[in-house]
Amino acid sequence: MDLQVENSANIRVIQGHDSVSVSIGPTLCTTSFLLSPNFAPQAWAVTSFRLFSIEQLLALFDLSWEVLIIGTGSTQQFPGPELLEVLATEGRGVEFMNSRSACTSYNLLAIDQRSVLGAIILPL
Repeated sequence: MDLQVENSANIRVIQGHDSVSVSIGPTLCTTSFLLSPNFAPQAWAVTSFRLFSIEQLLALFDLSWEVLIIGTGSTQQFPGPELLEVLATEGRGVEFMNSRSACTSYNLLAIDQRSVLGAIILPL
């Protein structure tokens, strides 16, 4: 099988991260952020997954995406019953994983030219 080098020059991908920041091109994010191949990183007011509200989830549904990846911080966390009810009502899939894994998954989907939205809670 031939291997090909992926060209991500025209796609916003996460280039690196440590426990307190994520670099995306010339931008260094030190607080939670939203990222899509279609727009530059935007500050996201969620500072902890336990503070993640139904209103914040619904705001994410207003954005354009096929796949939503929510990075829940340094550990993987799962939504409570209230958020699960909203997800079931909306009928759209959302993946919850720790923020390091979310960064990697976002990159894979973005390079594959999928319509992905990363909602990443920092710190990692």
